[in-house]
Amino acid sequence: MKKNRIIILICCIVFIIIGIITTIFYSKKKLFIISKTATDFNEKNQSNILEEKNGSSENTIITSAQEKRVSPNARICFEIHYQKCNHVMSKEEKVASSIVNLTEEELKKIYKDWKIEEYSSNYIRMSKSVSGQCEEHYLIKEDNNHIAIYRIGADGNCVLINVTDINTQYLPEIDKKELLNGIKINGIEELNSFIENFET
Repeated sequence: MKKNRIIILICCIVFIIIGIITTIFYSKKKLFIISKTATDFNEKNQSNILEEKNGSSENTIITSAQEKRVSPNARICFEIHYQKCNHVMSKEEKVASSIVNLTEEELKKIYKDWKIEEYSSNYIRMSKSVSGQCEEHYLIKEDNNHIAIYRIGADGNCVLINVTDINTQYLPEIDKKELLNGIKINGIEELNSFIENFET
């Protein structure tokens, strides 16, 4: 009788131990499955997020490129290179209302003779080359005892644009001789500087 109780007790202990081991084993396996599932889910989510980000950034680039149009407040600069005198004349102004909201390609169709050097919504710079010379070539001569200013045209002909109040009678002989032959000046700044020297 006592022996039977011992056997039953041992069997109970063995069953309890087996139960504990089984419980630990299955709980670890379950935790591993949950952990693996969570990792896979996170990796998949991160991959989707990256794809969405890349896709959205590409869309943004395409959209922004398509929407780059001339602003109503934009400035436009025209640069002309004159081959004969090798001068570059530039003129900057506000864009005309007729080209507001145009893309670069649409602008190219309007200004066929010009090359677009810079293009943004707020600033456009275009250039072209011509065979003649610019309008900033002058000839200074004596006219009725006064210094006269002539503009030299692209064809080489001179056009009188101004007769100054500077009297040539009181100038040194060397200056009088130069003015008699004519003094060529390039550019408005050089012209102004030349006239100021005689006024002082």
